[in-house]
Amino acid sequence: MILRLKTERLPNNFYYLGFVLLIVGVWRIFVYDWKGIVLFLISLPCIFLHSGIIIDTITLKFKRYTGMFFIRSGEWQKIETEMRFEIRETSETQYMHVSSITRADRAEVSKLILILNDQEIVLYSGSRKKAIQRMNELKDALGHG
Repeated sequence: MILRLKTERLPNNFYYLGFVLLIVGVWRIFVYDWKGIVLFLISLPCIFLHSGIIIDTITLKFKRYTGMFFIRSGEWQKIETEMRFEIRETSETQYMHVSSITRADRAEVSKLILILNDQEIVLYSGSRKKAIQRMNELKDALGHG
């Protein structure tokens, strides 16, 4: 069984910028302007770029990847030790700067972490309930019960 987990994407402001560029780019293409193609091409990574992890439960390999659409680049690594999951409570601060105004939002976040002997991989960051749900799904799929 192969598990595919998206772990990150660009921040929301890039995501929204990508949609605006997509709309303006399509409109510019319809009015026969070459700049529309450039805007359209810039919008694609803003919207669709993501990273994640693929876990092959049969051969016990995993791959950390960066991808866009169906293309995922990364290297397969063998899981040579026992893996375990951990949920950590953290406090994250996100800063937003607009002109001379700065705003900081602080949130309590639960992170689901896959721990191997030499590395830690964050699989999910969000609510505690969802982190526990994902951890249980992964344990069932991997046979850790």
